[in-house]
Amino acid sequence: SIQEFAGHRLRQRHLDCIHEFVDGAEGHLTAEDIARSCNLSGDYLRRAFKNTTGESLRFYVERVRLSRAKALLAEQGMRVKQVSYRAGFTNVKSFCVAFKRATGETPTEYQSRIAGS
Repeated sequence: SIQEFAGHRLRQRHLDCIHEFVDGAEGHLTAEDIARSCNLSGDYLRRAFKNTTGESLRFYVERVRLSRAKALLAEQGMRVKQVSYRAGFTNVKSFCVAFKRATGETPTEYQSRIAGS
């Protein structure tokens, strides 16, 4: 239950583990994958991460993925589909929707703008 994890906070070693795992992961990533890598349960990780950082685990992972996607889009010759997969999105459509929501432009528009600068 939600009450069960209400006051729980993650230790720095767990935060370091989470950041390292998410930064190094390619392909689709679940809370359970992250939790397993840091010897935590998925439910505990989600609640304690939010309690500790003020940000949901899902939002954090998406933010890291979008940051990686921006760097990949800046590389010459990288196609949007390749970037989508390498950044860890399950499909191109969900990547494009998340990218546009976060940046206000499509991955292709971003790529064109960056290439033009």
